[in-house]
Amino acid sequence: EPGVGNSHLALDAVRRARDLGMLSMIGHAYEEPGAPLVTATECLEDVTRVLPEDELRNMLGNTAPEIAKILPELRLTFPAIPQPLDVPPEQQQRFFFNAVTTFLERLSQAAPLVLMIDDFHWADDSSVLLLELLYPQLARLAILVLATYRDVEADMGAPFKRVLTKFARQSDVVRIGLKQLSVAEVTALIRTLSGAAPPQSIAEAVHAETNGNAFFVQSVFRSLADEERLFDSAGAWLPDIDAASLALPESIRLAIGNRIARLSQPAQTLLDHAAVIGLRFQLPLLEAMNAQDDSTLDALEEIETAQLVQETAAGHELRYEFVHALARQTLSLIH
Repeated sequence: EPGVGNSHLALDAVRRARDLGMLSMIGHAYEEPGAPLVTATECLEDVTRVLPEDELRNMLGNTAPEIAKILPELRLTFPAIPQPLDVPPEQQQRFFFNAVTTFLERLSQAAPLVLMIDDFHWADDSSVLLLELLYPQLARLAILVLATYRDVEADMGAPFKRVLTKFARQSDVVRIGLKQLSVAEVTALIRTLSGAAPPQSIAEAVHAETNGNAFFVQSVFRSLADEERLFDSAGAWLPDIDAASLALPESIRLAIGNRIARLSQPAQTLLDHAAVIGLRFQLPLLEAMNAQDDSTLDALEEIETAQLVQETAAGHELRYEFVHALARQTLSLIH
């Protein structure tokens, strides 16, 4: 469910893969309808950023004309890429998908490849179909696919439901269900956030308030810490904390809302504009909406510091995203 930590777990796996010398590709699916194959585009952009030009051109080989259809910037780097073959319309998609599969095969021969698709429950039909066509080849390729999704019926798109049913029957497809945190795990998370083990009563109170949702735990902790209700001036836990009198936020909406309320007015306005754009957004559009060029970057830095949004790679462009969809939903509820 939202907030349980699936994206963080998958990203940690990607980081470990990179430490082992594997190549990585990360793409997102989006709730808002967008261009087809946006997930594949982000994945391919991700890997083209890290490969040396000579090696990239060698890997692309004869697939370059097709890959350049969704990565037109390749023609700026390699002007000699020929135009794609003129094939009948009914064959164009298959021809393109085969080119992507061939490119991924070449990459995996150079180094094992991990491909992460975040929020796969929102994937469009073309992205799902590409994964379906790639799947039969995975058994012979050094490719690991990680796809995160919400196990919430209302969030699942029709293409995802179809492919989930299909993959559920495959023995080499492993589903990992993430559960809410136990009291002991909440204690460990608060210890990580604060740098010191919390009093047991505090951990139990936070667990009761959040039901062990990792995102909720962090939101409640940060709200209480910002209100200076947990630590003394030296950063140590207050010795006389009474968990019963903490008056934890009545809801996570309030916890996030409290953090938003502590922002300056320009930062709050910027955050409202970002929420209108969507879960993820780019700076130029935000600046255009904000119409306050002199304050946009300062306001953006402020909401980043408040850990409400974070930077995320999106091909060759810098993109920002809400730390969690629940933060964006909170903005819709309180305004």
